Amino acid sequence: MIANNDTTNEAQARPMSPHLQIYRWQWTMVFSIAHRLTGLYISAGIVFLSAKLIALAFAGADNFARFTMVAQHPFFLVLKIIFTWCLLYHMLNGVRHLLWDTGVLLGLGGARASGYLVFLLSLIFNTLYWI
Repeated sequence: MIANNDTTNEAQARPMSPHLQIYRWQWTMVFSIAHRLTGLYISAGIVFLSAKLIALAFAGADNFARFTMVAQHPFFLVLKIIFTWCLLYHMLNGVRHLLWDTGVLLGLGGARASGYLVFLLSLIFNTLYWI
């Protein structure tokens, strides 16, 4: 028996997935994308922190002092503030997801309110941390 490997007609008949330009932006999309982006930023921040620890361990006191001096530049202070916000947002959003796993706040109103609460609490906690 010969198998028919011609799937071009079959592939053309399938519906295409819409692109992001078609979707209307909603709060759930923004919170989901923010969760993913904060995870990426945390990963990049951990690389920077690792570089600092490696400089401390292997590069000697002079190189570590130079690294620390550069890291105290206002630009890096802003990056550190963003990093701590990302940590807090990602952690609080993780708690929100754990609550969803238990069946709490799964309704539209609860999900929306918890999303805004996570964002607000992350800003408040980050401000308190840096004060």
